[in-house]
Parts: sequence; structure tokens; C-alpha cells
Amino acid sequence: MKTTRVTSKSDPPNWMIGDWIFADPDMHGSFRIAKTDHGLRLWVLNSKMNELAIVSKLRWDGRQLGFELFWRSTRFRTREVLRPVARNELELEWTHREIWVRTEGQQLRPDGPGRLARKSGPAKTELLVGRWEDPTHDDAMQIEIGVGPGGGFKVKANLDEWKNYTATPSGQFNGNSLVFTVYGPGSASPVVRMEAKPLSRRRIVFERTLWERLIPATKVCTRQLDKFLRSSKNMAAGTPASDK
Repeated sequence: MKTTRVTSKSDPPNWMIGDWIFADPDMHGSFRIAKTDHGLRLWVLNSKMNELAIVSKLRWDGRQLGFELFWRSTRFRTREVLRPVARNELELEWTHREIWVRTEGQQLRPDGPGRLARKSGPAKTELLVGRWEDPTHDDAMQIEIGVGPGGGFKVKANLDEWKNYTATPSGQFNGNSLVFTVYGPGSASPVVRMEAKPLSRRRIVFERTLWERLIPATKVCTRQLDKFLRSSKNMAAGTPASDK
């Protein structure tokens, strides 16, 4: 596979090179960023599952490191970005595409979403209204999209496991999708950004974006990653990504 080239003009800071782990102790994973004579390399290990991700579309644009991850065991695929914040901190932004379904017994509003429908087209907006759930039920999450008194959208988030989380009262509709943010209790920081795109009367695509903080890895985590890379039969999963 073709190695991603790193030039002197777009070289990531030297202190990004090394091993990183999640600052949140509940998150399990190690990131290794290395620079070779042939380009930039990245390995991502889920230490809890003892699995190495397949890295693709690796690219440094002079400001951030973008890539995609695929996990064979779960078929989970994400788009990710690493941004340097400080010498001992990286910001990880990751986006996962999920197809949700309309909950049982939910019907479309007969009157549609009011004035917004006439501005943006009822075919798109009417399909958004209703209560939606993740069919995998991994996180017991439900989103309810309704119509506000002024004709715009209003959004409610019911996160059964997290409790007390709320969505922005009104979402931003751009003509094709509805964008809103979920906030945690007692915090002004967004927890997750959601973008909803209707597929049909029964299905909707949610692109869920979250942010995490990475800190330098401990010696224990570094040794674990070293050991896994030496013994792994899937070293190809960590090879430099194509720069197509």
C-alpha cells in the first residue's frame, strides 16, 4: 500500500509522535503515532478487546491528523480526527454513522412540519418528525423530533443509561438534514453532535460525533502495545494508509 507522505511544510509537531491513551479511565485504547523515512504511520489498539483496528485514509493536513478506523469483530467503522492541543493533550473527534428506526406505533404528523415544510420541502421534513431509536439498543437512546410553535423543529433526547441529558431545543435544518447537540447535566460543553438524514418513513441516518481527550500513555500501556504488535498476525492492519 502507498505510504502517506509527510513533508517538512506539513509535518506534525514532534511531540505528537508517540503513544497516547484516553484520559477517561472508562475508555480502553492506545494510539501509536510514528514517523518513518517513508511517511506517517498509525496503530490503534482496543486493549479491552485485544484487537488492532484497520487504519485507512490517513492524512495530515498541516493542522490535524484524519483517518478512518474499522474493527473486524464488531464491523464498527468511524471517521476520526486527532488535533494537537498541548504537549500532553490531543483532542480526538470521532463520527459514527448509524441507521435508526421509527419506534413502534409512531406515525407521521398529518399536518406535516408547518411553515418549515413549505420553505424546505415536505418530502424531507415530514420524514424527520417522530420518535427514533437505535435498533441495536446498545445505549438505550431515543430521539424525538417534533414541530415547534413557530414551524421549526424541536428535539428531545432520552438517554436512559446516561440520565438527565438534553438536546438543543431547536435543531438547525439545512435543507437535507437536521443538526442538533446533546448536552450533559450541569455542563455547557456539548457531549455529542447529531445530524439526522431521512432515508424513508421508517429509517433515518444519524451521524453521531463525539469528542475525547488523549494523554501520553503509561509505560504499562506502551509495553502492552509493543507486545501486541510483536505477536500479532495482523500487522497489515497497522500499515501506512493509502493517500488516495
